[in-house]
Amino acid sequence: MDAAQVGGGGFADGTGVQSAAPGWRSTEDLCRVRVMRVTHALVQVAVAIMANPDDRQWGYALSRQSGVRSGVMYPILRRMLEEGWVKDGWESADEATKRRPRRYYLLTDRGRQALGALLVSAQSDPRFRGIQPRPGLQFDWKRLGLRSACD
Repeated sequence: MDAAQVGGGGFADGTGVQSAAPGWRSTEDLCRVRVMRVTHALVQVAVAIMANPDDRQWGYALSRQSGVRSGVMYPILRRMLEEGWVKDGWESADEATKRRPRRYYLLTDRGRQALGALLVSAQSDPRFRGIQPRPGLQFDWKRLGLRSACD
């Protein structure tokens, strides 16, 4: 029996914690190799975010603009936060007069690239044909090198 088998799963260094592979911050990173699944809801949220990529995005407004229910949208936003596609913050108390402060989301450079690539690939995927911004939402498809389904 070697030291790695002693003590119910401890490792040879006696710490009980496996050391990370070179280039990884921790063994948790090794388990985190997953790709965000491209769904209709994700594409709709991406269209809503990319319509105003430089602005703060509010969860409720994103839900309305994308047509995605909050129970589906907030897990998408959480995964975007984990991937570094968006960052979040809270509006100041001065901005939130007579109500609780709201959480906002800001698109990062990494997110701009990822969501742009997602929308480019969605344009050629038959599952997402015809996805358009909801009425009242302006989206510049040409800015991303895309063409609208109406073109």
